[in-house]
Amino acid sequence: KAFQRHVKSLSLDSNDGVEQLEFVAEEIKAANEAYHSTFEEHLDLLNQKSCLVERENEALREVAELFKTAQIFETKDRLKRHETSQGLNRTKKLLEEANKQLRKPPALRTLFHISKMKEYTAINNLRLAREENEMSHLFKNEIDSAWSQATLLLSMLQNSTLIRSKKWRIIPLTNSPRIISIDESSHSTKTFQLSVENSVSRKSFDEAVEAYVCCAADLLAVFSRKADGQLAVPPFEISGKKICGCGIEDLKTNKEWNTFVFKLMKTMEWMINLAVESLRMGLCK
Repeated sequence: KAFQRHVKSLSLDSNDGVEQLEFVAEEIKAANEAYHSTFEEHLDLLNQKSCLVERENEALREVAELFKTAQIFETKDRLKRHETSQGLNRTKKLLEEANKQLRKPPALRTLFHISKMKEYTAINNLRLAREENEMSHLFKNEIDSAWSQATLLLSMLQNSTLIRSKKWRIIPLTNSPRIISIDESSHSTKTFQLSVENSVSRKSFDEAVEAYVCCAADLLAVFSRKADGQLAVPPFEISGKKICGCGIEDLKTNKEWNTFVFKLMKTMEWMINLAVESLRMGLCK
């Protein structure tokens, strides 16, 4: 409309008016071209904006996924630390329990005490003998109780080795302990009673003591073998029915018999110490 008003104001016969019209036409054309160019740029900017918005949304989705993944890893790490902490606490408790066990006096040493009472060898203050002695106030009930304790010690030492003997079965009864000899070839057995009260003769009691010595010899062969393959040296050598090469049949006096029993029980005491040490090593591993 402004252009039309401008045209009407011009004189058609004037050359200046024609020139002005041409100039205006050129201006209109340039303005039109600029408009189209600006419109295309506007559309291009809109497309760029749309792409940027899409990229922004995609980035937000990636950030959300990363955050979710980070939370998962953090949760797993927290659980792992918790499990590790629990494992450390359990290990600590086990070590504390093991230390408590190590500080406790070993059961074998607590249950069995080997000592000397005048001419007799005693276990838990019960004298080991083969006959009564009224002068020493030694009677059958004490003797049988002493050999019952000795048989119980033999049985417990055998159990500590986790080896079941195929030749002997030990029955540590309180009133009449027994040792049963097993002959696998003939499928026969023979029972020895370590009881002065129930033995039919001195010979049968001595045979029962010999059976005890044989069991001790078998145990000694096990305890003498160290973990490194070397041999531990016992205080007295026991082999078969003999101690230091001497058997019961070689004993002529009560003094010799008491010495024989002393050597036997000191060797049993030596095996107690080895069994305790073995148990301690097992707890420390």
